[in-house]
Amino acid sequence: CFRGVFMEWIERDNLIDHGLSRTRLPWNEETIGDMESICNSYDGPAFESCWENIGRTHVRRGIVSDETLLFSLCQRALVPSGQDACYISGVASLVNIRARSGKTSGSELGPFCNRFLGNDRKLKQCIEQVVLYTMRTSPQFAQDIAGFCKNVPISQSDFCFEFLTYKLETITEKQREEICKEAYDSLHRICQ
Repeated sequence: CFRGVFMEWIERDNLIDHGLSRTRLPWNEETIGDMESICNSYDGPAFESCWENIGRTHVRRGIVSDETLLFSLCQRALVPSGQDACYISGVASLVNIRARSGKTSGSELGPFCNRFLGNDRKLKQCIEQVVLYTMRTSPQFAQDIAGFCKNVPISQSDFCFEFLTYKLETITEKQREEICKEAYDSLHRICQ
């Protein structure tokens, strides 16, 4: 619930679509600072959801195009759980945008979650969000995500492929055939 509230508060896509707002919130240093102060005034799930939307918005609005700057900006959250929520949602958006651009390979995407090496729970959460967010956009990105799964830390590669397989179970047989025809080498675990 908080995700949707903060998404509309910051992005306003549906509010604009339904005529309840005319414009998006400008995303500049002033409004970013205001949003960060507001987010830092919350605690618990509201705090994390608010920071999650800041991370995603940094990427969607073009403020951030690499994970190093994203990580730096997310450190403005006063508590590590907000920093992680901001970074993970931002990384999921970065991978999604790069997959949609068609100008990237899975090997370039794999290291995005490496900030969580040594913390299996956070590493899995990052991997799960990348797969979920990108596959929700289009099953055609399965090859990109398979490349991502090949390049996550070896301890999590099986988990990544299992989660990708789970997400692909929701697509039609025709979609699966098309994906497997184009990307059998990288998706052989799924296409067999």
